[in-house]
Amino acid sequence: MLPVRAPILGAGHRNFNKKDYLANLSMPSYRECRRLTSPIYVALMQELLEDGCFTTAKHFNALVIKEQQLFHGALISRRAFTKPEFLLGLYDNCKMAEKSGKQKNGQLLCSRLLLQCILICERFRKEFYWVLCEISRIMAGICEHLMAYPNGSEETLCQIFQRCAQIAAKDTSEAMKYLKLAFKLAEGASWTTLVGTRGKDQVLKLTSAVIAESLIEITLKLARNLVHEQPDQAAELAEAALVILSNGNWNENRLLFINVYLEFASFLIKGGKYRQATSTINHISKSMRSCSPNDKNYVEVLSRYTCLKGQCYSRTDQKYLALMSHYESLRLSTENDMKNLQIEALLDAADVYIALGVSQSRMAEKCLQQVKFLSKQVGDASSLKKAIYLFAKVKILQVYPLLLDVIRNSRNLSCDLIRLRGWKDSCAPFWINLNFSYEKEQLDDPLDCLRKSKT
Repeated sequence: MLPVRAPILGAGHRNFNKKDYLANLSMPSYRECRRLTSPIYVALMQELLEDGCFTTAKHFNALVIKEQQLFHGALISRRAFTKPEFLLGLYDNCKMAEKSGKQKNGQLLCSRLLLQCILICERFRKEFYWVLCEISRIMAGICEHLMAYPNGSEETLCQIFQRCAQIAAKDTSEAMKYLKLAFKLAEGASWTTLVGTRGKDQVLKLTSAVIAESLIEITLKLARNLVHEQPDQAAELAEAALVILSNGNWNENRLLFINVYLEFASFLIKGGKYRQATSTINHISKSMRSCSPNDKNYVEVLSRYTCLKGQCYSRTDQKYLALMSHYESLRLSTENDMKNLQIEALLDAADVYIALGVSQSRMAEKCLQQVKFLSKQVGDASSLKKAIYLFAKVKILQVYPLLLDVIRNSRNLSCDLIRLRGWKDSCAPFWINLNFSYEKEQLDDPLDCLRKSKT
């Protein structure tokens, strides 16, 4: 027997009223239909123009063109329209920001919407990092104009510049520009910022102090990049960092104060201004004496301080005082396993030993052997290269007097001396064309011998 189907509840009692259904149905607007039927970028651009948001339309068009170029060049794998939440959220906030900016006293709302645009881009950083970079640059430019008439939006503008500086961290000069603008807004204000990792380590600090620290750090970073080619400009940047630091209470961050002065002194040494560097180091000697070697935060600073002090002694011909300072720096850095500072102290000590002459060449070799070992451990190619160069200098120091003694009784002494000095000072081969030189011993014109030896 087949099972009997249970009756469906309400069967045969359904009422369908077409008029009621159509009355309750919400019809899509013209703009919604256009978004569905047209290319989304074209539809959004048309809406911006219809609403009079010409600035947003200009930047939107530029971003669309750049996205097409990046996508066709296989530099990005995803386009913004594939993520409607991202595209429309950014679009709506930008449009509202421009509309509020045109209203009287709408600067505060405008700045908050601009900040919201950056926050939206940060949420999708992994997928659309290039958009984040472009948007931050655009927002920073708009905020510079808003600074003329902030109307209560100063704190929000400051936050925008801070975030733009973080995004542009790879471009040091651009990040510095944004931090300077943020510091200008925050200076003298009582705004606070939560700093530190999430949890117990988080503390409230004055926003101006947080920005000042970031600005000093990035200024010194730029100075370090310039010091090898433009030491004077690097010293000027370090001096600018000191000016920023002097506006605050440096006792709250003594370590930062000492580090900036040490960087300034090192740049002065690189620029050959040894007396000025010595006075700079002496200026912080009182602060250094109050630091305890047992305090781990100050050990690195103490080691660097004694190393720079030794460099100043060395440049002012106080060699033995220089060695004492370098060995004190070496002791501190070795005890605390700071290999980079060990390398710096050993290289400086080797320089002093080389300057003291042949009698100290063995000590110089020992220092340089240790530098080579440590450089390979930490992967410091620059220090390894310098150590190899100084090794060659030590060997020349040892061999040069012997060669002078050998050629002393040579019939062609002047030519040999010229070639020997070329070998010592310019690494020119001494033994090349030796037979040719002997054949020309009887030449009356020694200048001709010199010309031939150079070819």
